[in-house]
Amino acid sequence: MRRMAILIALVMLALLSLSAAADGAAILPQIEFREKNFESGQMLPVYNGPGYEYERPTGWAKVSTDDTILSAGNIGNWTFVMYQKSGGGFRAGWIDKSKLMYNLGGRSLTLAQVPGRMTQSCVLTDDPKRTSYTVAELAAGTQVTVLAKYYDHIDWLYIEVWNGSPARGFVPAGYVSY
Repeated sequence: MRRMAILIALVMLALLSLSAAADGAAILPQIEFREKNFESGQMLPVYNGPGYEYERPTGWAKVSTDDTILSAGNIGNWTFVMYQKSGGGFRAGWIDKSKLMYNLGGRSLTLAQVPGRMTQSCVLTDDPKRTSYTVAELAAGTQVTVLAKYYDHIDWLYIEVWNGSPARGFVPAGYVSY
């Protein structure tokens, strides 16, 4: 009897995964930024992705640990953060947590690697609250990698695109087919 129940459960799981695959729906992680307390008194460089091969927005983006910083989690030695810029607006980016005075640990962040394509032109931004900073302009048909979902008044996708170097940011969810 127990074997039959396990067999039925496995068949149902297989059917559900086939149904999702038939719909073309990839399961994406949801990014959730939470307030994180960092040791005060530091200015940390911010990068567009989790590594030094990614550019620094505007070439000099930094975040002060004296200000409110929201964290979505860590990938290796990198922490995905969002913070308010002094001139208004917000910025999401990555800090090298090995540069912190104290290792504050934190939760792990898992991102997907789903191939996608822009269905219409739009701006890739690191500010999904105001879209005030352009990381890149993406044309319809541009190949992208969909990493996660994010919600702030509208549905966003967090994506990566190769634009001479890797670049990450947010686009409206309805602008990408994946």
